[in-house]
Amino acid sequence: MWTTGVKTALIVVCAFFVFQQITGINVPLYYGPKLLGPLFQAGSSKVAATMAGVEVTAIIAAVNVIATYFAFRWIDRIGRRKLAMGGYAGMCAAALISAPGLLLLSGLPRIILVMIALNAFVASFAIGVGGTGWLIQGEVFPTGVRGQAAAVGASVDWIANFALIEVFPTWQTGIGLGWIMACFAALCLLAIAFVHRFLPETKNRLRRGDHPAVREAGGLWGWPASRGATGARRRRSLRLRASLRAARQPEAVSLGPPPWATRRPATASVIH
Repeated sequence: MWTTGVKTALIVVCAFFVFQQITGINVPLYYGPKLLGPLFQAGSSKVAATMAGVEVTAIIAAVNVIATYFAFRWIDRIGRRKLAMGGYAGMCAAALISAPGLLLLSGLPRIILVMIALNAFVASFAIGVGGTGWLIQGEVFPTGVRGQAAAVGASVDWIANFALIEVFPTWQTGIGLGWIMACFAALCLLAIAFVHRFLPETKNRLRRGDHPAVREAGGLWGWPASRGATGARRRRSLRLRASLRAARQPEAVSLGPPPWATRRPATASVIH
């Protein structure tokens, strides 16, 4: 079951999950109260700091939920590939807007610009990127290996998540949040190029990966069987396709010769 096409699909899905994490979505979700709380804090007490953190969390969570609703509405209408590229483009634009706000502004203008940009960042991820990876992993793998492949993809996703969150505090201390957002924008551009080059459109192609000939030829990726396959595998794929075409043709039913064709001719009687 682990053909060349299935292995290629696993690599592409895992890479998509890595981009899903390293473009920075969990930074505002995990560190939002700490990073943005001081912008909302009215006093210096712990109560004021806690209330500011709760306000930031509530705003980001509400934006995330509302944007996820639009993802459900649009993912089958627009398609997974276009929606993912649009989501990364929105994240890139939002990161580029927030970076100068964090680096150059202060006071109320900084609060307004940074909050709008970071919420647009979260909304773009929720609409175009958040659910796409989890959906395509159920569409590109054959049934026989779908559970194993999905487990590998989920493990890669959480490992990338853990790595970014562990590195972020040191990263922020070194270059600051503004430059980190600029780095996230660059990573979003790389993610757009990756999706455009390697991720196929799986809209209206559900369970196509179960087709044996598709698995042998590289699945949904549109690559010929000659890429990474041996001559014997190519010949086996061609024989399989021929057998599938022959199986679709109705078999001719033999009714045998008509009764009059098998009747013995009458012999003339001889009068002695």
